[in-house]
Amino acid sequence: MKKIILLAMFSIALISQAQVGGLLKKAKDKVSKKEEPVNASPTNTTNTTKSNETKEPEAKINSEVQEKKTDGITSPMHQKYMNKIVFASKTENLAFKEEIEAEFKSEFNLGELIYFRVYLNNSLLNYIEPIVKETEDAKGKNATFKMVFYIDNILIENLKNDDISLTELSPSEKGTRTTFKGAFKSEYDADQMIGKDVFKELVRKQDAKLTAGKHQLRMEIIPIYIDPINSNNSVKGNVVASGSITLNVKEVIVNPSDPNVCMPKAVKSDPALEAKMSKYYFNEFKTKCDVVKIYSDNWVIEKNKLTGVNMSRHIDAYFGYKDANGACYKQLYIVSQEYDGTKFVDKMDFLGNYFPTEINCKCLQIKP
Repeated sequence: MKKIILLAMFSIALISQAQVGGLLKKAKDKVSKKEEPVNASPTNTTNTTKSNETKEPEAKINSEVQEKKTDGITSPMHQKYMNKIVFASKTENLAFKEEIEAEFKSEFNLGELIYFRVYLNNSLLNYIEPIVKETEDAKGKNATFKMVFYIDNILIENLKNDDISLTELSPSEKGTRTTFKGAFKSEYDADQMIGKDVFKELVRKQDAKLTAGKHQLRMEIIPIYIDPINSNNSVKGNVVASGSITLNVKEVIVNPSDPNVCMPKAVKSDPALEAKMSKYYFNEFKTKCDVVKIYSDNWVIEKNKLTGVNMSRHIDAYFGYKDANGACYKQLYIVSQEYDGTKFVDKMDFLGNYFPTEINCKCLQIKP
């Protein structure tokens, strides 16, 4: 009897174990079916492929833009002042990655040193990418930033120097840089810094707006692609950074005797020589010269190296004039006279490949 009971119990155990195993197998099968990729099913393969083909071009374009690595956020100040322009009186206070926030300023006197740093959330080429359909090489050569100015909320237009030089940043830097520094006025005139030329032009041309008192000056940075064939077809982006300062103007901006704004100070005064230079200048260029400033202390005589005989002499001079369009300029020339064997001839030649600099017509003490 005991044997029969034991055999019955053993059979029940085997049946229960088989049932549990079957349930576990069914559960595993269900889980496997849930985790199985959709495209593993023959009925779904076609639909999935079509879906991928539809989305792939967009994903590819976006990934190309995102893959262009930049310098990113370069400092805590960069993070705090993202898409802003900050200003300071000393260049070292805006040093790369070492900015001193306590030295940032928002008010300056016209004529003081003014440095600035621009903080961006992307690089120039990444800003240009969505709006310009050109080769990477073309973008690297022709993309730059434009500086836009407002005086007391009035847009200042027709500034010639408002585009940052195309060669200021290399093509690789245009793809990586997310911050740069410039100045409206730097410690040394010879410093080649972004912003100096356009600010000089701004002050020179807008002296009527910059009357004595306080004025709000705002600068905006805009990415731009300059069409190398026709600049009228250039493409501009949106504003990517902006900043404002209060500019205190204490006195008249255009003082004809100020060499920083107008004509340089003469090194030598010789009214008779200046009159002769003005005469031959008109004969050469058919333009009336209003101001002559002799910029050398004396003539430099050129002699034949073998015989020691005089050949010519030259002296430097600045010429101030107004062109046919009403714009005024100053230009440096090397004024030369040949030696005829007995004396230096009266005729003057104008040498040197110096570019004219536009100045306010008040510098020549004539009406604009």
